[in-house]
Amino acid sequence: MRTQLLVDHQVRVIDSLVRDESDPTKLETLLALDAVTTRLRRRTESWLVLADYEATRSRAGSVSIDDLVRVAIGEVGDPSRVDADWLDTASTRGVASIRGDAAADLAHLLAELLSNGIQHGRADDEEPVGITVIAGSPAGQCEIIVADHGPGMTAEQRARAEEYIARPPLSPSGLTGLGLAVVGKIAARTGCEVQFSETEGGGCTVHVGVPAALLVNDPVEPSVSASKLGGAVLGGAVLGASALVQEAP
Repeated sequence: MRTQLLVDHQVRVIDSLVRDESDPTKLETLLALDAVTTRLRRRTESWLVLADYEATRSRAGSVSIDDLVRVAIGEVGDPSRVDADWLDTASTRGVASIRGDAAADLAHLLAELLSNGIQHGRADDEEPVGITVIAGSPAGQCEIIVADHGPGMTAEQRARAEEYIARPPLSPSGLTGLGLAVVGKIAARTGCEVQFSETEGGGCTVHVGVPAALLVNDPVEPSVSASKLGGAVLGGAVLGASALVQEAP
């Protein structure tokens, strides 16, 4: 737990430096450091999740769907492998926002699914891992979909993955095992439904149904525009994505 607090402090310091830096070379270095530290934080948070600790990051109020997705993308190893071109468009405007106390958990869950998709997807930029949002879906008031274009899974493997998430082991093994176990733990405590299907053309698609209890029917505008978020994700200078989910006062 103490390590987690130290990593959180380091992330805040780096984000502060990123916001104040105007030199492109120094900014690139700071962003690389921010990315590594953010991944380290997610890994330490994963073990806390498995130990049934509540999320150490939360936020008062609510968080827009766009910001939630940006945070998740910012916590994966290679954000350039994620297709999020719809961000900063009108596609999610008017969609109910996410409760601030659940935002960190949901961002963590999505980051694990994106990382898993990147790990098993094709290693070329032409087939990135896609993430989309559907409002008013049958699986919940909001459905978030993560789709890769890798070798995919058989129906039996998809069923086993859903069972693994529904009943995560106490001691998961391997990167995929750890990630899916964390997804299972977070899904259980937030009430999200996680289901697998086949991606059209090959690959695996994960559907995350966000329950109405986690939504706030008062849509909020994203904290920052996409043009300021994601050198690797969307081009241009970025702010640390970790800054979008802050500690509640």
